[in-house]
Amino acid sequence: ANGFGRSGVSDIVAVIDGKAVAIETKFGRNKPTALQLQFGEKWAQAGGFFMVVNESNLMEFVSCLMDFLKRR
Repeated sequence: ANGFGRSGVSDIVAVIDGKAVAIETKFGRNKPTALQLQFGEKWAQAGGFFMVVNESNLMEFVSCLMDFLKRR
């Protein structure tokens, strides 16, 4: 954590059109921690969108997020 939040919480947490979105950002070979993955799993189980995004899956992320936001 950066001193302002809880360990494991995603880098970006937002509500878009009333839907909960959490995005964990990584660069290069960095991988999410066990706490970050646990947060994401619980977030998704509760009906939110969660994804780990890096420079190699950016277009996949955009597609997945758009699909999620289209759901009712």
